Amino acid sequence: DIQSRINAIMFMMMLTAAYNLFTIMPFQIEKRALVYREISSGMYWMTMAVLSDGIVEMPYLIAETIVGVNIVYWGVGFQDTEMSYLYYNLTFFTYLYFMTALGMFLAILLPDALSAQLVATVVVQVFQLFAGVIVPFDKLPVYYKPMYWISAQHYAGEAIITTQFHDDHTPICNPSGKIIEDAPWPFKKFINGKFCSESGKFVGLSDFTGIVQAAEDFMYKSDHAFLHGYKFENRELDLTIIIAWCIALRLLTALAAVTINHNKR
Repeated sequence: DIQSRINAIMFMMMLTAAYNLFTIMPFQIEKRALVYREISSGMYWMTMAVLSDGIVEMPYLIAETIVGVNIVYWGVGFQDTEMSYLYYNLTFFTYLYFMTALGMFLAILLPDALSAQLVATVVVQVFQLFAGVIVPFDKLPVYYKPMYWISAQHYAGEAIITTQFHDDHTPICNPSGKIIEDAPWPFKKFINGKFCSESGKFVGLSDFTGIVQAAEDFMYKSDHAFLHGYKFENRELDLTIIIAWCIALRLLTALAAVTINHNKR
């Protein structure tokens, strides 16, 4: 159940962000000729066109976040605390904006939709693979560890997941089984509520299938956590980094729009 919730968070975030990334690029490229014509006629500056593109997407992204997050959030049964809910919404919106801004940047930088989508495919795969969920940070080879810090999905995932499981002391069996509660004396004190078996009953020491851990420890807090490397203390930094990348992408898009012209006429 715990890992299913993690998969739901990362899959929803990846799927929605990739949808925004791939749908914005053909639209931006299709209207490029019109923008070039209007700018050459002196109707507005290229920087104003880039700025307006970023602003006009805001209402759509807000609506997408409100609808998408609430359906998944309450459907899956995430934490009903104010902090967890607000962090989920804010981080989700920020990551969607980042991926939309990335699509706009690639649409300006590259000559056609095919090349932009090819580059975008590689970016999405890198972000997902090195987000710390498929392969935790401590399991990555040394030469791949820098990719973990490059992955924007890692920052979004860390902010959402750690706030979801912070102070969650729900007992779970790691790696599997049901919590034993019926061990007889003299084992009762040492086994009940601390070890798991397939049936949840004490049969023998050889039938143990796991140990009992708090959900928070299992997810990210213990030394052998499922998402070792994620930290609750990084949640504000994670959000700040994604926002900084959004700003950097908008500036790079404006610079590319001014310096690169794909108009063939």
